[in-house]
Amino acid sequence: MEKEIFGLIGRKLGHSDSAIIHDTFGLKDYRLFEIEPDEIESFLNTPGLKGLNVTIPYKMDVIPFMDELTDEAKAVGSVNTIVFRNGRKIGHNTDVFGLMYMAKRAGIDFSNKKAVVFGNGGASRAVVYAAKKMGAREIVVISRTGKNNYENLYLHEDADILINATPVGMYPNPEGAIVDPARFQKAVGCMDLVYNPRLTDFLRLSKQAGKIAVNGLGMLVAQAKEAEEWFLDREISDSEIERVLTHVARARTSIALVGMPGAGKSAIGKRLGELSGLPVYDADTEVEKEAGMTIPEIMEKEGVPAFREREAAVIKSLSLLRGAVIVTGGGAVLREDNRLNLKRNARVYQIARDVALLPKEGRPLSVDLTQMEKERAPYYALSRDVMIQNNTTIEEAAEKIWRDFCENTRD
Repeated sequence: MEKEIFGLIGRKLGHSDSAIIHDTFGLKDYRLFEIEPDEIESFLNTPGLKGLNVTIPYKMDVIPFMDELTDEAKAVGSVNTIVFRNGRKIGHNTDVFGLMYMAKRAGIDFSNKKAVVFGNGGASRAVVYAAKKMGAREIVVISRTGKNNYENLYLHEDADILINATPVGMYPNPEGAIVDPARFQKAVGCMDLVYNPRLTDFLRLSKQAGKIAVNGLGMLVAQAKEAEEWFLDREISDSEIERVLTHVARARTSIALVGMPGAGKSAIGKRLGELSGLPVYDADTEVEKEAGMTIPEIMEKEGVPAFREREAAVIKSLSLLRGAVIVTGGGAVLREDNRLNLKRNARVYQIARDVALLPKEGRPLSVDLTQMEKERAPYYALSRDVMIQNNTTIEEAAEKIWRDFCENTRD
């Protein structure tokens, strides 16, 4: 019997979570296929194909090769799911269901609201269609060259909801926001279809402005559920979306530890690795590996500013990891770029310990730990999601972190 093939087609899929999502739903042999534009037609005729998801940049490109489009796919003008049945290719759009689930889950109500959508590709089309279905009063699409563009977008500062349907802020280039959400004072909800990193600059700025901010992982999981229903011709309960979303969010979120020198970060990080099964990375160790010198040697030969530059480069690299324990040096939080980078994919824990318990061995007498803690306290506060006291045992502190992480990492 010919093996049935399920998977995802796109051009660059190194960041995709589709395989782990479908595996968690129960579709174990789901594969990723990176293809070039001129390979689409031939690939769609591969023997054994049963079901495919389609991602950028091919959601519109596959349409000419479909034998049939569902009403929703026709209306959207975009296909993200293909079912192969009885020798026919049927194009669906499950992004609409995913977007509607994402909005409902976040508590963002489109009824009689004005929505501004950034981007005019296949994902944007699904957003517009979903917004109409949810009762939006007005929908404005911002594109590079259209009537509504990035030169005049602030004419729509009265928008209630902002949706980023572009790749701006997506791995591996996470810096930058499509727009400053604070300029849209009336907006209450900001949705970013990007899910890697989990906290884009657009969402971070949205949160700072007091708005509901939600990434695209919920949409991705919800649309995958509907796609799998089409693939396997069976109904899947919506409750499965939450189970899969929780599993994927935990698997793809890191734990970052910040805190004073000697607070126990390295020991706690090691224990967290054992509890979670996640790989552990120590920023100081990574700096030494790359430099081929110890940190004291770097400081002596190159100076403290050079060490901080090396440290920032390492933290930027580690912040792109998803599903790791990241241990930072005591002074890493002094730089804003380090604080922002750590939050992209991690839940950040400050390890706090009474100054009297901090080890003083190996430190110059001129280092006043009480004064250092006072000076750094505001930066630790800016960095952390949670503070964990480490005045008893490493085991207790690590277990507190792991328990909090499991209870609060759902996206």
